[in-house]
Amino acid sequence: MHGLSQFERDLIADRTKEGLSSAKSRGAKLGRPQKFNDKKETILQMYNSNDYSINDIINTTGISKTTLYRLVNATK
Repeated sequence: MHGLSQFERDLIADRTKEGLSSAKSRGAKLGRPQKFNDKKETILQMYNSNDYSINDIINTTGISKTTLYRLVNATK
């Protein structure tokens, strides 16, 4: 019985992997969506304008300092 259930689990895992790779090849975005997608441009404009401090940007937009720097470094 154990062998049969393990075989079935392996089949499910294989089908899942095939489905994920198929979705990736079709261009689907996998994973959790970013929380601040709609605020990206505003955040970058605030950062690049040098009118706002890092703390002002963080408090206004509600993101963390790490997220801010990750976004800034990703756009370079």
